[in-house]
Amino acid sequence: MACNNGKFWLGIGIGTLVGACACYFSRTTRAQKAKADVLDAIADIEVAAEAAIEAAKHKAKVTGVKVADKVATKATEVKERLNELDV
Repeated sequence: MACNNGKFWLGIGIGTLVGACACYFSRTTRAQKAKADVLDAIADIEVAAEAAIEAAKHKAKVTGVKVADKVATKATEVKERLNELDV
């Protein structure tokens, strides 16, 4: 039964090196620019989504008014026909 401590420490060492490299490269101006670009894209998507929501609300209101007008017109027609039948 052998002890695998050597493999464990080798894995810790490799992980440390990879982490250090990732940390170093994340602090470069290129990485910072990429991060800023991603954040700008997210902000643009948020603005576009808010505009789409407002447009949908407006269309819903306009459509609701049109439907209400049609229903009122039909109700008036039905009322007039019923009044004609009672005469």
